[in-house]
Amino acid sequence: MVLAVSLRAGAVGFNLQDVSYVFYLDRWWNPGVQRQVEDRSQRYGYPLPANAFKSCRVSTIEERIDRILKRP
Repeated sequence: MVLAVSLRAGAVGFNLQDVSYVFYLDRWWNPGVQRQVEDRSQRYGYPLPANAFKSCRVSTIEERIDRILKRP
């Protein structure tokens, strides 16, 4: 099953307890929002781990966000 949602909707609108893979196609300035999506995909009692993958293309806003979030 595949469900495509925006990052904000996945962070607050759904309980995705049977999800094994999360693919981020857009990035958010607040890394806590991304963690919330991952937390909603990995629930207690679900035997498989949730795997998160972030897409970052060259010369895009996602690359700039990624660079800013990696700063100390």
